[in-house]
Amino acid sequence: MATQAARQAHNKTAIRRTVKVGFKKVFPNPNIAGMVQRAVKLATPIVQQAHLLANLHVLRMCEAGLQLPPLDITFWNRCMCAVSEATEGSADYDPAVDPALTASLAFYDTSVPINSARPQRPAFIKSVISEANKLAVTNFKNHVAVNFFSRTKLWIELHLSNTQLPQPQAIQYFSGLPRRQLQSWSSLITRCGTNPQHTIAGLLPIYTSLAAPSPAAWTHAQALVTHLQARIPVPATSDSINANPHLYLPWMWEMLQDIEFWAAAYEPGSKLFSMVPQCGNQTRFITMTSTCLHRLLHFSPQRPNSLPNLSHGNSTAFIAHQDIWWLAHTRCMAFAQRHRQHWNFGYHVSTDGVSVSIGFELEAPVPGQPLHPYRLAQLAPSGQPQPVQGVLGPFLHNLQSAPRIVGIDPGRINIYTAVVHTPQAAQTLQQPSPVKYQTLKCTAASFREQSGANARTAKVAKWLKTDRPVSQAIKGMPSAHTSSSQAFSHHCSYRLQHSHLIASHFTSRRYKTLRWETYNRKQRALAMLCNSVTAGNKDTVVAFGNAGFAHNSRGLCCCVQTQHCQRQQLCLCCLL
Repeated sequence: MATQAARQAHNKTAIRRTVKVGFKKVFPNPNIAGMVQRAVKLATPIVQQAHLLANLHVLRMCEAGLQLPPLDITFWNRCMCAVSEATEGSADYDPAVDPALTASLAFYDTSVPINSARPQRPAFIKSVISEANKLAVTNFKNHVAVNFFSRTKLWIELHLSNTQLPQPQAIQYFSGLPRRQLQSWSSLITRCGTNPQHTIAGLLPIYTSLAAPSPAAWTHAQALVTHLQARIPVPATSDSINANPHLYLPWMWEMLQDIEFWAAAYEPGSKLFSMVPQCGNQTRFITMTSTCLHRLLHFSPQRPNSLPNLSHGNSTAFIAHQDIWWLAHTRCMAFAQRHRQHWNFGYHVSTDGVSVSIGFELEAPVPGQPLHPYRLAQLAPSGQPQPVQGVLGPFLHNLQSAPRIVGIDPGRINIYTAVVHTPQAAQTLQQPSPVKYQTLKCTAASFREQSGANARTAKVAKWLKTDRPVSQAIKGMPSAHTSSSQAFSHHCSYRLQHSHLIASHFTSRRYKTLRWETYNRKQRALAMLCNSVTAGNKDTVVAFGNAGFAHNSRGLCCCVQTQHCQRQQLCLCCLL
């Protein structure tokens, strides 16, 4: 597209889907396949160590009380350049550009083994690193948005119920409340502290489970609201956090210091510290766009003769004919035409050298032609009954004539518990011997067994047992799940000291193959799970519960992830 504004507008309105296939099905050409696998191998340690440097930098800046810069694409690009060695014509890191980051880099260098070489950063992965920078910015925004409100509520609960804090009359009132009421008070104070338009007196009637507190407790709650408004850039909304997430890091740091100080009295071992996302030890997925493909083809051993050079004008010409180049060197275009009607290839893929995730976009509506069901759903009039969603198209469905209606109640221990409503059961419900409703249930343990999660865990444990140095290094690693800044800094330093040893083990091909095999088993398990709900009937109507529990509530986190995948699968095979 011509301008950045046009691309951003398109990204907001475009409907996207992703299909995951094997690497050789997408890159049959050994020339480009070798370049992609080499890019994956080179980019993985750069991305991993850049995230460690970013964590150490944010930690050092908060400890010194210095103002944090925006953690934007430029910042992440500097981090990735600083931890790598420029080769094959790429640009070196300039220490004078960001003196604060250079000071953090000096502390970073003290944690790296003396004889270890930095990861190489050749020029042909420049576009791959640029896409990694964009992903790092997105992950950082999501990290702050997810943790800001939950950590603020926890901090308020600490100051409401910790008996070792001053103001004993107010603490005595709040500490005597049931857990749910204490959480409601925490939510109320958070809403008032993050939005100056709200007051405790104005919002208290909304919380029907709360009564008017004692004068001392009221004064204490109001003091917490005033403190929040003085420390947080208000109003704190999802849009403001997404626009300037770095402005909220000092407050998150202050909360962590209080939680660390009072952790022994409140909740020992609070797992709250990470302020910037971290990368795992396994191979990272790299994102390839048309610009990345152009650069990889340019530096490949068998460079096409008709390929434009890497100047700005020639890159624009390459993108103008990007469909030809993707069709000539990959099978993405053919895969889109063969398997996805109404969906166009989005000219970007994500790969780790074993599997490839292909991005598709819903085709734009053509004047005079019928719209796709997803477009019809967007244009449905607000005053009319909303149609039932599904790939069969939006239409008004008569529930009384549905052959099968399933009500699903998602949970935190069991993935779901369902009740199946059939016409036979409905007709005989009031009779002396009614037909009982059929019930379904899927436990987290059974799904982990079917999806291959248990087999994956057993294989990883076996591989670590045979590699004794790596096993000892992992066992001696300090946990990152801590409320102590010193312990977290020790964790980052330890990871840097053993980064080459651990990376050589976890970035091997067998781990990538295991990840791909586990994904396939999980998709088969989800298909079996959905088939048990629908019984193979696409006219089945499914009423899916709200599942409004928080991501950090009690129970198994794997249940929430599976429920999200289950809803996506059910949308493709029934009326949800």
